[in-house]
Amino acid sequence: IASETFLDLNFAGQLTVSRLKIAGSGPLPPGIYHSSHSTYGSYFTGAGTLRIPDANYENWVTATGVNGGPNDDDDQDGLTNMEEYAFGLLPTSGSSANPIVVPLSKTTGTFSYTRRNPALTAPLAYSVWYSTSLATGSWLKDEGAVEGVSVLVGDEQTVPVTISNSLLSNARLFIQVRAE
Repeated sequence: IASETFLDLNFAGQLTVSRLKIAGSGPLPPGIYHSSHSTYGSYFTGAGTLRIPDANYENWVTATGVNGGPNDDDDQDGLTNMEEYAFGLLPTSGSSANPIVVPLSKTTGTFSYTRRNPALTAPLAYSVWYSTSLATGSWLKDEGAVEGVSVLVGDEQTVPVTISNSLLSNARLFIQVRAE
């Protein structure tokens, strides 16, 4: 017999739960749910949050010696612990700050990056973005980027990517991979 608890999220703290269903949806994936959540915000009142931990993330925290939370930067390299987790980097080494392992070839439009195996990081999704100026608001998603066959070693993948051919004619081109 399943047990359900109904909560009035009208508090200022944070509550960690192992499972969460909202209006018949669920169980929902790991994440933080609150009144300004893009999908489920209308179901919450107050400033509190419900957090569903990612068991794989929690195991990674223990294995790597992370002390801070997902939004902290234990090694002060400019990446949050969650970003380091998503891209298979070392959260205790400031020199482990770049998941790009093969730089962009201006000739072929290919590059490679590392990430955690997406089967372990659900609900993270990876996408390629580009800019020709680095100006605020100038980043656009490359809808035509194509991932090649990735190589899995342990929990990390090396992923080859080919960007849209039309981008190669730009005099200046900056590429980033996002985990959202």
